[in-house]
Amino acid sequence: MNKIILADNQAIFRAGTAKVLAMEDDFRIIAQCGEVERLYQVLETFRGATLLFASALKPNLHHLVERVRDQGGLAVVIAENNESTAAYLSAGVQGAVHRSVTGPALIDCARRVA
Repeated sequence: MNKIILADNQAIFRAGTAKVLAMEDDFRIIAQCGEVERLYQVLETFRGATLLFASALKPNLHHLVERVRDQGGLAVVIAENNESTAAYLSAGVQGAVHRSVTGPALIDCARRVA
């Protein structure tokens, strides 16, 4: 079972992503949050999860990657449609999708990272 944490400041996107992933037998949404401060609390509570986080949250990227790694987790960035993902991948984020991602592509990315 792949444990997933969703972190996005857009509640509607979080809800849609949760619905897409919940339809798959191998994913379980264990937490959702809409701000960076709550994200760090959730990471501490749920170790070893895969974090799907929006770049729009504007986290301190190096700090976030370090915290995820220290907790035994993995990370996938949800970048804005016109945003480059290179900085996230070079900082140690394991996967990247754009906000316009299709459901099947999101599932594929999450499975590959997990």
